[in-house]
This record gives sequence, structure tokens and C-alpha cells, in this order.
Amino acid sequence: MAVLLLLLLLVSVGAYFLLQSLNHAAASRTRGEVTTTQALQRARLALIGYAVRYPNNPGVTDLTAGPGHLPCPDIRLDVADVAGQADPPCASSSATETGRFPWRTLDSAETVDGSGAPLWYAVSDNFRNSPKQPIDSRTLGTLKIDDCSATGEDYAAIIIAPGPALTGQNRAPASYAVSDYLEGQNASKGDNCFNATHDPTHNDQVLGLSRRDLLRAVEQRVLNDVAQALARYRRDPDGDDVNGVDPDCAAATPDCDDGYPWLSPFANPVTGNYVGVVGTTRGLLPLRRPKVSFNASFTADWVLVGGIFNASGALPPSETCLRNTADPSCASTAFPTAITFTGSVRGQPTGEWSSGTCITDSSEPVQQLTCTAIRTALDTASSRRLERTYELTLTKIPYTILPPTTATTRMQQFILSGGTLPANGVLALKETDAIIETDGSRSPLGAADLSLTSGAPLGSFQLLNVPFDLEIADDDTLDSATRRSPGELPAWFTANGWQRLLLVAYAQAHAPGDPASDCNSPPGTCLTVQWTRVPPLTPVTLDKVAGVVVGAGVALTGQSRPSAALSDYFEGANASGSLSFEKRAPSATFNDRLLLLNPK
Repeated sequence: MAVLLLLLLLVSVGAYFLLQSLNHAAASRTRGEVTTTQALQRARLALIGYAVRYPNNPGVTDLTAGPGHLPCPDIRLDVADVAGQADPPCASSSATETGRFPWRTLDSAETVDGSGAPLWYAVSDNFRNSPKQPIDSRTLGTLKIDDCSATGEDYAAIIIAPGPALTGQNRAPASYAVSDYLEGQNASKGDNCFNATHDPTHNDQVLGLSRRDLLRAVEQRVLNDVAQALARYRRDPDGDDVNGVDPDCAAATPDCDDGYPWLSPFANPVTGNYVGVVGTTRGLLPLRRPKVSFNASFTADWVLVGGIFNASGALPPSETCLRNTADPSCASTAFPTAITFTGSVRGQPTGEWSSGTCITDSSEPVQQLTCTAIRTALDTASSRRLERTYELTLTKIPYTILPPTTATTRMQQFILSGGTLPANGVLALKETDAIIETDGSRSPLGAADLSLTSGAPLGSFQLLNVPFDLEIADDDTLDSATRRSPGELPAWFTANGWQRLLLVAYAQAHAPGDPASDCNSPPGTCLTVQWTRVPPLTPVTLDKVAGVVVGAGVALTGQSRPSAALSDYFEGANASGSLSFEKRAPSATFNDRLLLLNPK
């Protein structure tokens, strides 16, 4: 009996300690799994945050680099390197798309999994920041998990927790060999294929950052930037407010010129001109893009004192001939060495004037605008025509802005009178003559140009009515004091093609020159938004909405782009062309993002 009791006691004690050991091991595994899961999630959030704020990173000097870019992995540790630092360039073709997680570059804490192993990371070629390429909602990820076929979900990045070392793996701190940490497809570089298998011979834990999830966050950043630009524009379209007070407005109407810009009617976003049209409150953003020509019904006149033309070919005509002639023989009239030159150029087809165009070359520090107009004159005796081209180039010339009205878009004007040309300013006029023969052939006559620089005597100069829609920035500071341009958008906005994926609409009460203070006058001019919130709740209808910015995601089944049809970019009510819009969770049939505009 004593022996049996002793054996029972021994078995009980052994069972107790065995159970305690198993419980401890299980708890340890649970803690490790929790640590690993949290580490992967923190790393994923760090990547999204980095991508969204990428243009604001002090180390990013390329003004065309927009949000969405991700760093290269940490692929080596040498004398000039530190752990956790990205090692660009990277590419699948050179098998440098996979390495350790670049926590230091992401400005986050060092992250390890539950076993203490450093996280690993792979980046898609289409989202890497070195070498980079444009990123917008159409950008596809090149990485795959398990289903590596063309139909498998695509990922912008993949984060991997190696887990405890398996047989044959050397986890020395200096080891950057992928096979010492990862297994299976995860250990093979350059094929863009990864696996989430978890068994005794494959203990990696894999978390993917799909390009859809990444781009949802990036799209929200883009919509916010557009909304902020429109709000700045609306508060002060002509950029002359002082402490929020407009000197052009009476005390009774302190916001007399407030209003969103006239929009560009929706058209094929690839070929559209993005020029504001009076009366348009739903369409594409009106944009003035650097180095992209735009139509301009400008007018100009000048009195330039003491300027000397540099002529080539036939001498340019006299002052009288230059201003008003129907005789092509004027092109060979003698020209004095110094002249007081008075001219008038119209860009609108008026009489014998053709329409004009302007173009900006706003790269710092040039800040240059060039406007061109052509005038033709018929010689009734010979039936030949004189074609005279005027090209005005203004570099660093001060300007003012005229706010949009019920009849005009926002305009830019340059007015100089008396004194000398401003410091650092350059004013150039080029006149080119050609004869158009009766058979249509062209015979160049010659050209003349005049360039005035800082300090040159100046009679007067005016260049008026140059359209000035939302400007694309040419430096890293929006709305700088020296470039007064309310509503400016960053350079990366058009460089990455985001203007092609956005629709803007606003209520008539917020149009230029509209006296109404709300959407009730006239009635029926408000926007409405049906908002289906997550988790699925009864849709809420918002009325009296000031405006919306709608972003189109990647093309869905049945959508063909480029196109002039709203339904090829947007879904549901957003494609109706009406004052009604909708906001709901993305699905296989709806992936628009919608942001409400707050005019104040």
C-alpha cells in the first residue's frame, strides 16, 4: 500500500510539472505569436505612413516624386552602412528587391519578431523609390503571395517574420543571407513570388501590403491636398487679403470675391485641356501646368523707350507700319537704330488677329511666361498675306491677379509704367515676319527682337487677361510670398497623372460672383451625398453639401480608359452627371473615394 501511494504521488507530481511545462511552452508560443503579429502590423503601418508622406520627406528633393513610394530594403551591412538603413537602388531584375526591413529609413523603432529575429521585406518595382516612376491609382503591384499567376492579388510590399532558426540557418548578426532567415519561395529573390506556408520546414510568417490598401491611403492624401488647395483658392482668389480682410470688398460684404474656380468640363482626361470654362461647376480641375501651352485671349500694349532691336533678314518695319498695315511691303521698310515702340496685340480673333497662346517655364529661378499671337494682313494688290508673329516673354516680372467673376475665369495681369524695369526682371519682345504666297508657300522675311533687363528705362507695358487657373507649383513651397498664387498644387500632382483621375463638383452658391450665402437660393442647386457607412448601416443622405472631390480607383470590369464617359472612371451616382453623389466602402463594383469640401 505504501509503495502504491508513493508511485501515485510520483505520477501526480510528474504530471503536474509536465502540465506546467506544457502550459509555459504554450504561453510562450502565444506571447511570441502576439509579438510577431504586432511587429508585422507595426511594420505595415510604418510603410503606409512613409508612402503617404513621401513628398514631405526632407530628403526628397525631386519635386515630381509623389506619395506612394516605398524604400528599398536593407540588403547589406558594410563599413559605410548601418543596420535598418535602406540600400538603393533596388529591383527584382538584380535580385535586390528583398532584404531586411529598413526600419531606420522609415524613422521607426527596430522591429523584431517573437523569436527576436529581424523582419524581412520585399518591395514591388512599381512602388520603389529608387529608381522611381510615377504612381497613381492605376499603378499595379508586381509581388504575389501563393497564387503567383497573373490573376493573383498584387502587392506593393511584403513583410516577413523569419521565426526561430531552423536546421542549417546561421543567425549571426552580420548575416544578410536570405536563406539564413527565410524558406521556400521567400528565400528565392528576383521572381516576385512569395509563400505563406507554415509548417516544420517553413516557419516564416508573411503579411502583404496590397497595392489596393496602399493606394486607398495615398488616394486619401491626394484628395486632401486638392481640397486644401480649393479651400485656399476660395478664401482669397486674388491673393490680396490682409489678415483675412479683402481690401477690395466693402465692410458689408467682406468676402465679396470668394468662390471656387470655374472648372473644366469633363472630357477625355488624357486629351482634355484642363482650362476653366465660365459656368462649369462640375468637371476636371482647371490647371495651369508648367511647359504646357494654353489658349489665352490676352491683350498687350507697350511703349518701350530707347530699345534697340536686333534684326536678322529683312529689316522690321517702322513703328507705323508695325502697328497697322495691310501692305506686306512694310516688312522691308528701313528701321532706325533706336525706337519708341508702341504696339497692340490681341489674342482673341478680332478683325485680323488670330487667337493667342501662353506657356510657362516656371522652373526656379526662371519664373517665366511666354505669350504668342499672330497677325495677318492681306495685300489686295498681290493677294499675298503678311504673317507677323509677336512673342512676349516675361521673366520675374511682378503681377497681380483678378479674381474670377460670373463672366470670367481668374486672370493674371502685368502692368508696368514709367521708371525702369524691376530688379532681376527681363522683358523680351520678338517679332517675326513671313509672306504667305497665293499658292500657300511661305517666304520668311526676317525677325527682330528686343530684350530689356533690370534697370532698363521703361515707358509702359501691359499684358492683360492671361488665364490663371490653379497653378502647379515649381518649388517645394506652396503659395510663397513671392509667387502669390492661392490654390497652388504640388508639382507631383500632374507629374504622376492624378488630374486624370479626379472629378470636382460644387454648389452654385460657391461659384464665382454668386451672391447666395447658402444652397437655397436658387433652390435645387445643392449637392447631395448618400453615405453608406461601415459596418453596413442605413445610408445617410447629406444635403446642402458645398462640394465634393471624387477619386477614381483602378478601372473595374467593363470600364475602358481613356474615355470621355464618366462611367468609365466613376461608379453609381458619381457617374450620373447630376448633383447627386455617393460614398461607400470599396467593392468589386465600386471603388470611388469621395471627400466632402468644406468651403470655410
